[in-house]
Amino acid sequence: MAKQELKEKVYVLKNGYAPLSYTLQSRNKKTSPLLYFDSEKGYNRALRYASNQKSIFEDEQDGHAVLDPVIFIDGALVIPPTNVVLQKLMAIHPGLNNIYEELDHEKDAQEEIKEIESELKAVALIAGMSIEELEDIGRMVIGEHVINMPSTVLRRDLLIYARKYPDDLMEVANDPERDEKVLVSKIFDDKLLFLKNNGTEIYYNLSNNKTKLIAIPFGTTKEQALYAFFKTDAGIPIRANLKKLIN
Repeated sequence: MAKQELKEKVYVLKNGYAPLSYTLQSRNKKTSPLLYFDSEKGYNRALRYASNQKSIFEDEQDGHAVLDPVIFIDGALVIPPTNVVLQKLMAIHPGLNNIYEELDHEKDAQEEIKEIESELKAVALIAGMSIEELEDIGRMVIGEHVINMPSTVLRRDLLIYARKYPDDLMEVANDPERDEKVLVSKIFDDKLLFLKNNGTEIYYNLSNNKTKLIAIPFGTTKEQALYAFFKTDAGIPIRANLKKLIN
């Protein structure tokens, strides 16, 4: 076990559960095991909280253990830095993150800072994009209908998306194959290709060519199928020709 930092620890019952009192199981019983798997020893060890013992493991305690209850009052349990034994128990108790969780304001603040910084980066990226770039990103995160959206509406919607899903937005914006995926979307937008046979096959939709291009593999979208085809030897020249026809 890692050495516990000597500071006050606060634990709260999960999901806002806050009864007047709640007693947490603090000793191993035959009918209700309380065990911790010791990876160094390779087996489960019985846990037992005894206020007059230095260890939380029953096999390391003497025969004069004083067993005290572990009680949450109004859904919270405050453990002073002097009660190292109880802090050790709470750190490895099976109920951690299941029945209760540690209240750590510093950790929570750090996570909130990361979220805010991610949001600011995503919003700044969208705010600085040209209309053409916004349309490309919009195709990926909003859908094909972005081509009919006024530029101000599109920018607003993408700013809202950036605030809600900053990590997803940044992943799309930094995708090294974004241009290729946008190309596939534009080809379908311009109706250079269309689907037949219940959406299982892609056909040309050109004035002089209505033949079948490829079949769509089961479980694959039309965009994914065309994107994969364009990477093949047969697909490379077809990609180039279709790209020339985009409005």
